[in-house]
Amino acid sequence: MKILRTRIFWVGAVAAMAFSPANAASVNGGSTVGVIDPMTLQAVDTLNFGTSASDGSGALHVDMATDGSVTCQGASLCGANNPHAATFTITGQPNQAVQISTAGNFTVANGTDQATVGNLVFSGNNVSVVSYFVSNGVLDNSGSLGFRMTGSLWMPAG
Repeated sequence: MKILRTRIFWVGAVAAMAFSPANAASVNGGSTVGVIDPMTLQAVDTLNFGTSASDGSGALHVDMATDGSVTCQGASLCGANNPHAATFTITGQPNQAVQISTAGNFTVANGTDQATVGNLVFSGNNVSVVSYFVSNGVLDNSGSLGFRMTGSLWMPAG
Protein backbone atom coordinates (compact mmCIF):
# COMPACT_ATOMS: atom_id res chain seq x y z
CA MET A 1 0.00 0.00 0.00
CA LYS A 2 2.89 2.35 0.74
CA ILE A 3 4.29 1.94 -2.79
CA LEU A 4 0.94 2.84 -4.34
CA ARG A 5 0.73 6.05 -2.33
CA THR A 6 4.24 7.01 -3.33
CA ARG A 7 3.43 6.57 -7.02
CA ILE A 8 0.30 8.66 -6.74
CA PHE A 9 2.29 11.38 -4.96
CA TRP A 10 4.96 11.46 -7.68
CA VAL A 11 2.41 11.51 -10.52
CA GLY A 12 0.58 14.37 -8.80
CA ALA A 13 3.82 16.30 -8.26
CA VAL A 14 4.90 15.89 -11.87
CA ALA A 15 1.48 16.96 -13.12
CA ALA A 16 1.56 20.04 -10.88
CA MET A 17 5.00 21.02 -12.18
CA ALA A 18 4.00 20.56 -15.82
CA PHE A 19 1.11 22.99 -15.44
CA SER A 20 2.70 25.57 -13.13
CA PRO A 21 2.12 29.20 -14.15
CA ALA A 22 5.80 30.20 -13.95
CA ASN A 23 5.86 31.49 -17.53
CA ALA A 24 2.20 32.48 -17.76
CA ALA A 25 1.12 35.48 -19.79
CA SER A 26 -1.87 37.70 -19.19
CA VAL A 27 -4.49 38.28 -21.89
CA ASN A 28 -7.57 40.47 -21.66
CA GLY A 29 -10.73 39.52 -23.51
CA GLY A 30 -14.46 39.54 -23.40
CA SER A 31 -17.36 37.41 -24.40
CA THR A 32 -21.10 37.55 -24.65
CA VAL A 33 -23.71 34.84 -24.33
CA GLY A 34 -27.26 34.94 -25.64
CA VAL A 35 -29.74 32.74 -23.81
CA ILE A 36 -32.85 31.85 -25.77
CA ASP A 37 -36.21 30.61 -24.57
CA PRO A 38 -36.90 26.89 -24.90
CA MET A 39 -38.67 25.91 -28.12
CA THR A 40 -41.51 23.45 -28.56
CA LEU A 41 -42.57 21.55 -31.67
CA GLN A 42 -46.20 20.50 -31.92
CA ALA A 43 -47.63 18.21 -34.61
CA VAL A 44 -50.94 19.69 -35.77
CA ASP A 45 -51.88 17.30 -38.60
CA THR A 46 -50.34 14.13 -40.08
CA LEU A 47 -48.98 13.63 -43.58
CA ASN A 48 -51.70 11.91 -45.64
CA PHE A 49 -50.98 10.84 -49.22
CA GLY A 50 -54.63 9.88 -49.68
CA THR A 51 -55.75 6.58 -51.18
CA SER A 52 -53.92 5.37 -54.26
CA ALA A 53 -53.98 2.00 -56.03
CA SER A 54 -51.44 0.43 -58.34
CA ASP A 55 -52.41 -0.07 -61.97
CA GLY A 56 -50.49 -3.36 -61.96
CA SER A 57 -47.70 -2.09 -64.20
CA GLY A 58 -45.07 -2.04 -61.44
CA ALA A 59 -44.17 0.17 -58.51
CA LEU A 60 -46.45 2.95 -57.32
CA HIS A 61 -44.99 6.43 -56.81
CA VAL A 62 -46.95 9.30 -55.19
CA ASP A 63 -45.54 12.86 -55.07
CA MET A 64 -47.09 15.58 -52.91
CA ALA A 65 -46.46 19.21 -53.89
CA THR A 66 -46.04 21.90 -51.22
CA ASP A 67 -49.70 22.89 -51.71
CA GLY A 68 -50.79 19.34 -50.75
CA SER A 69 -51.84 18.21 -54.23
CA VAL A 70 -50.66 14.76 -55.35
CA THR A 71 -49.55 13.23 -58.63
CA CYS A 72 -48.99 9.51 -59.20
CA GLN A 73 -47.08 7.16 -61.47
CA GLY A 74 -48.19 3.55 -61.88
CA ALA A 75 -51.62 4.22 -60.35
CA SER A 76 -55.18 3.48 -61.39
CA LEU A 77 -56.42 5.56 -58.44
CA CYS A 78 -54.44 8.59 -57.25
CA GLY A 79 -54.85 10.68 -54.11
CA ALA A 80 -58.48 9.95 -53.24
CA ASN A 81 -59.87 10.65 -49.74
CA ASN A 82 -58.45 14.08 -48.95
CA PRO A 83 -54.64 13.96 -49.16
CA HIS A 84 -52.92 16.77 -47.23
CA ALA A 85 -49.57 17.94 -45.96
CA ALA A 86 -48.48 17.43 -42.38
CA THR A 87 -48.53 20.64 -40.37
CA PHE A 88 -46.46 21.64 -37.36
CA THR A 89 -46.05 24.66 -35.08
CA ILE A 90 -42.84 25.76 -33.39
CA THR A 91 -43.10 28.18 -30.46
CA GLY A 92 -40.26 29.95 -28.73
CA GLN A 93 -38.45 33.26 -28.60
CA PRO A 94 -39.74 35.89 -31.07
CA ASN A 95 -37.67 36.28 -34.26
CA GLN A 96 -35.51 33.23 -33.45
CA ALA A 97 -33.93 31.53 -36.47
CA VAL A 98 -34.41 27.75 -36.69
CA GLN A 99 -33.38 24.92 -38.97
CA ILE A 100 -35.96 22.23 -39.71
CA SER A 101 -34.47 18.94 -40.89
CA THR A 102 -34.75 15.16 -40.96
CA ALA A 103 -32.15 12.47 -41.51
CA GLY A 104 -33.55 11.21 -44.84
CA ASN A 105 -35.91 8.66 -46.33
CA PHE A 106 -37.54 6.10 -44.05
CA THR A 107 -39.51 2.88 -44.51
CA VAL A 108 -42.92 2.12 -43.05
CA ALA A 109 -44.17 -1.45 -42.87
CA ASN A 110 -47.32 -3.38 -42.10
CA GLY A 111 -46.38 -7.04 -41.95
CA THR A 112 -44.67 -7.82 -45.26
CA ASP A 113 -46.09 -4.72 -46.99
CA GLN A 114 -43.59 -1.86 -47.13
CA ALA A 115 -43.43 1.67 -48.46
CA THR A 116 -40.68 4.28 -48.46
CA VAL A 117 -41.40 7.90 -47.56
CA GLY A 118 -38.86 10.53 -48.55
CA ASN A 119 -37.93 13.69 -50.41
CA LEU A 120 -39.45 15.59 -47.49
CA VAL A 121 -39.88 19.34 -47.99
CA PHE A 122 -40.67 21.81 -45.20
CA SER A 123 -42.41 24.98 -46.42
CA GLY A 124 -44.52 27.89 -45.18
CA ASN A 125 -44.44 31.59 -44.38
CA ASN A 126 -41.02 32.61 -43.03
CA VAL A 127 -39.60 29.25 -44.20
CA SER A 128 -37.01 28.90 -46.97
CA VAL A 129 -36.32 25.49 -48.50
CA VAL A 130 -32.61 24.65 -48.61
CA SER A 131 -32.96 21.12 -50.07
CA TYR A 132 -34.92 17.96 -49.52
CA PHE A 133 -34.93 17.33 -45.77
CA VAL A 134 -33.61 20.82 -44.79
CA SER A 135 -35.31 24.23 -44.48
CA ASN A 136 -34.58 27.39 -42.51
CA GLY A 137 -37.22 29.43 -40.75
CA VAL A 138 -37.73 32.40 -38.46
CA LEU A 139 -40.29 32.58 -35.66
CA ASP A 140 -42.58 35.59 -36.00
CA ASN A 141 -42.87 38.55 -33.58
CA SER A 142 -45.11 36.48 -31.27
CA GLY A 143 -42.63 33.55 -31.19
CA SER A 144 -44.52 31.18 -33.49
CA LEU A 145 -43.76 29.45 -36.79
CA GLY A 146 -46.18 27.20 -38.64
CA PHE A 147 -44.92 25.00 -41.47
CA ARG A 148 -45.99 22.15 -43.75
CA MET A 149 -44.21 18.90 -44.58
CA THR A 150 -44.75 17.18 -47.94
CA GLY A 151 -42.85 14.48 -49.76
CA SER A 152 -42.96 11.32 -51.83
CA LEU A 153 -44.19 7.76 -51.27
CA TRP A 154 -42.79 4.74 -53.09
CA MET A 155 -44.40 1.29 -52.96
CA PRO A 156 -42.76 -1.68 -54.71
CA ALA A 157 -44.67 -3.76 -57.25
CA GLY A 158 -46.79 -6.55 -55.86
